[in-house]
Amino acid sequence: MDLYKAVLLGVLFSAVSAGVLDEYAKTEGARIMSILKREYSVGTVLECAIKCNAETAFTCRSFIYIEKDQECLTIPANTKTEHVLRRTSTALYEKKVYLMECVNGIGMDYRGTKSKTKSGKTCQRWASKYPHNPNMTPSTHPNADLESNFCRNPDGDSKGPWCYTRDPETRWETCNVQDCSASKPPTVVELTCSTGDGVAYRGTVAVTTSGKACQAWAAQTPQKHNRTPDNYPSNGLDLNYCRNPDNERMPWCYTTDPETRWEYCKVPSCGDVPGPVSAGVLDEYAKTEGARIMSILKREYSVGTVLECAIKCNAETAFTCRSFIYIEKDQECLTIPANTKTEHVLRRTSTALYEKKVYLMECVNGIGMDYRGTKSKTKSGKTCQRWASKYPHNPNMTPSTHPNADLESNFCRNPDGDSKGPWCYTRDPETRWETCNVQDCSASKPPTVVEELTCSTGDGVAYRGTVAVTTSGKACQAWAAQTPQKHNRTPDNYPSNGLDLNYCRNPDNERMPWCYTTDPETRWEYCKVPSCGDVPGPASKPPTVVELTCSTGDGVAYRGTVAVTTSGKACQAWAAQTPQKHNRTPDNYPSNGLDLNYCRNPDNERMPWCYTTDPETRWEYCKVPSCGDVPGPGSVMSSHGQSYHCYADDTQLLFSSPPPF
Repeated sequence: MDLYKAVLLGVLFSAVSAGVLDEYAKTEGARIMSILKREYSVGTVLECAIKCNAETAFTCRSFIYIEKDQECLTIPANTKTEHVLRRTSTALYEKKVYLMECVNGIGMDYRGTKSKTKSGKTCQRWASKYPHNPNMTPSTHPNADLESNFCRNPDGDSKGPWCYTRDPETRWETCNVQDCSASKPPTVVELTCSTGDGVAYRGTVAVTTSGKACQAWAAQTPQKHNRTPDNYPSNGLDLNYCRNPDNERMPWCYTTDPETRWEYCKVPSCGDVPGPVSAGVLDEYAKTEGARIMSILKREYSVGTVLECAIKCNAETAFTCRSFIYIEKDQECLTIPANTKTEHVLRRTSTALYEKKVYLMECVNGIGMDYRGTKSKTKSGKTCQRWASKYPHNPNMTPSTHPNADLESNFCRNPDGDSKGPWCYTRDPETRWETCNVQDCSASKPPTVVEELTCSTGDGVAYRGTVAVTTSGKACQAWAAQTPQKHNRTPDNYPSNGLDLNYCRNPDNERMPWCYTTDPETRWEYCKVPSCGDVPGPASKPPTVVELTCSTGDGVAYRGTVAVTTSGKACQAWAAQTPQKHNRTPDNYPSNGLDLNYCRNPDNERMPWCYTTDPETRWEYCKVPSCGDVPGPGSVMSSHGQSYHCYADDTQLLFSSPPPF
């Protein structure tokens, strides 16, 4: 019988223990700083929770338990009011009731942080006597959590939480705190657009309003938190998609930027409940009036507004939509998988081109899970293997296994959240994968102290000088102008990049400052701006072996005298602009050996090439002798200016057209 009683007591104790801890949300390896706290020596985490529940010195909202030292810290704050710090061997426990921003019933248990009334008036602190002398204070209602100026319901008002106001003309007013029951997802929970506060949103937007990439909900780097799939199993916390698990005013996410813990997201609105996010959808795009791009792959829709077109692009399933064209006159919408980084811009009146900003960036935020640029070489210079290919490596991350990671072509990506950033499988049979050298967006921000640099350091992002002519002597077009070049690098789209008048700038992390030109035949060119001298530009670094008369690898170091293409066409001199207009000139690429009309590889193509003297054929690859260490890529055929390259990487033939230089 004694044994039976002991077992029964043990079961009851375990049940009670689990119940106490169920009131808390746990975050491993985290703590918050608070001047006001109480320290205790305890034997278990349950004892620490009981200490928090019984705290009399203040209202305990969370506690920190350090198992190794059996130390317990009770704290009146939580992660809604304080920053989270990383600390190994500690665990942060927060009372769930203080994390909720909705009410049950009349809200006597509401412990959120709303501090404005329905009409927008700021609440008076409960302990204050100005401008109103309250009859409900922390001393008269010690269990009502009348701290700070947060909305509360100490007297059980039937209208819910309220507060005294700081308006001398209005003594008190109720607060607009949402009902928890109203925030539950509807029967159909897979909404890819947002209604109301977006609690039911299950779309795939994974970037914040300022363009920062969202951290995966299951991850704890760089942000430590307790909004995990385990703690919130019914809130759709999949991957790093924007969600609203705690009844905020709209979907949000933790960011991959160590300096920014979390931000709201701009997700498409379903339109049935107007909200602040509707207009925000268009903020994700850069607009170019009177322009369009050609794409064989596209989808056509009939829409009523440009917002509807943007929502179509965001919800596109046939391909990854990078831009859309909206023709207001015809209410026509074209969603496209390409953008101006890969296609030529055509002038077309009465149309507007909208490009997703995330696909125009050539830098990473945090670990770069949101990187959608076009870099396709690793840090050591190896060419990336196509994600859909199985040769030379059989990948375990493909477009089908990671459909939301944009694993198209062979561009560097970070589908698995690798801490070292974007990477790719390589075309080198000896190297399965390698990280890519993609610049950190934060590193490209102008320095705080010297904002107005009149000389260039590094890639010249901080340059604010007055050079307004390109390397070939062409005058720069004003950034705010759209003639003769239509573009989206405008002062409105890039407000922090110093796009004044027509001065050379680097708003998009190119290798040096540049500008659009006033020559209708030349869209843009780099500029020669004075160097500050402290950081040599990347163009000034010559390759280790610069005088090779045979080709190794991709032939970047080749300096031989072959001047004819694979089809027998004569090469055009690099300094010439007839018959081919281009920007691969000796001035723009001073370290790439662009002498006379010899075949070269200034831009990391797969082998040396040249522009041709045939007006019908812009460029072709060259047959240059191989040094023997790296076999050539195979046969090349040409027809009417198109080059067709056959690779032995899998069962498909890969075709490429001349690049849009």
